[in-house]
Amino acid sequence: MSEIDQKLIQKFFHLGERTLADMENPVPNLTDAGQLSDPAMLAQFEAVVKKLVEMDDGETALLGRRLLEDILLPQAPQLQDAREIYERYQKLIIILKFINLSVRGLPEIQNLISQHLLLAMRVSVPVKAKFQRVLEVYDDIMMDGTIAEALGKTIQTATEKLGTETLKLRSSDKRLPPALGNWVSDYFQSVLLPTGREKIPGSVDRISYVNQSLNVRQLAKEDKDLLLHVLELYDWLRFGDNPALLQQMFSGSQAAIPIPAPKAPQVVQPVVAKKMPPPPVPRPAAPVAPIVKPAPVPVTPPVIKIPQATQPAPARPAAASNEELYRQTLEELRKMREVEKNLAAPSKPQPLAPIVKPAPSPVQRVQPGPAPADFSINDALARAGLKAKENESQQTGEVITGSQPQPDEDEIDKELKDLDQRIKSGQE
Repeated sequence: MSEIDQKLIQKFFHLGERTLADMENPVPNLTDAGQLSDPAMLAQFEAVVKKLVEMDDGETALLGRRLLEDILLPQAPQLQDAREIYERYQKLIIILKFINLSVRGLPEIQNLISQHLLLAMRVSVPVKAKFQRVLEVYDDIMMDGTIAEALGKTIQTATEKLGTETLKLRSSDKRLPPALGNWVSDYFQSVLLPTGREKIPGSVDRISYVNQSLNVRQLAKEDKDLLLHVLELYDWLRFGDNPALLQQMFSGSQAAIPIPAPKAPQVVQPVVAKKMPPPPVPRPAAPVAPIVKPAPVPVTPPVIKIPQATQPAPARPAAASNEELYRQTLEELRKMREVEKNLAAPSKPQPLAPIVKPAPSPVQRVQPGPAPADFSINDALARAGLKAKENESQQTGEVITGSQPQPDEDEIDKELKDLDQRIKSGQE
């Protein structure tokens, strides 16, 4: 044996090392597969399997099945000569498979039911719970009850023996072996055919069959209990809690017996719904007048009135003549000179800054036209002096060139007087 195999044996006999008490379980000193032929070694394996059934320990059951079927027994072919010991090891393997029935394939499950269902029941394996787990794993509801139907048909044709005496069925003159499937056939022929009922058989029907059937009387008390358990399991698989008409049960030479249509077993009892009073008839709703949308009101844009001028714009004054401009300039210049004299009164002598006269500019001939927008005093003086010289030059025929000196105050007054006289003479 290899080291890994020794660890598997130790873990199996310690029941997966669950608790300290499990760790104290004795582990056989198994170093060779030939030691399996020892009855004491067989007894130790049987004791561990019995604890696994009580604990319903599927994980350790998987480990034990692998240890016996895949590792130990293939290394001990001589056990087949010791027929009784070899069969007892095979029974241990079957029990370990029933503990974890849902992990097996469906063909293997059907084979275990057909040949070893009574064995599992005798060692107290919770078979109905294992079947329920199979239906859940294979999703029997989504399969429309086909898995439950297959398991029920497997019990109907099971070959495992129950009792030793042959059976006499109503549908056949021949006596049949006490196979589990024949017991199921006798049950339906005894319970359903005489009355022709179309209902699911219940616990009363099963108990009446076990107590009154001539075939059942030959069984021992333990076998009668097993048969009652098998019939209950079969009714649960085939019919569940859904009543249906009975259909054909057997085929071939046997008589046609009505049996219910196969349905998936239902664990939860259906809840009968209370009759509710019919809902009140709703009153017709009052007609609702259609909503009329008002026509859109046209929006006219406001008329913007431009105010008209009520009075004509004032006429622009005519442009002043050169003489008038010259006179206005001289008048403004005289007024400015008078203001300067008043400011320089001797009430409080103030030092006067020297008056800086601008450099003389060349005299240009003034062309008739609009007056300039603004001008300085020096420019006005220059233009006034230039105008006077032009008049003199026109009379004497002299040409003025270069720049002339600026006129003083007496000259300004003289020019103003001459200008007034010329204007007056010109108006006359």
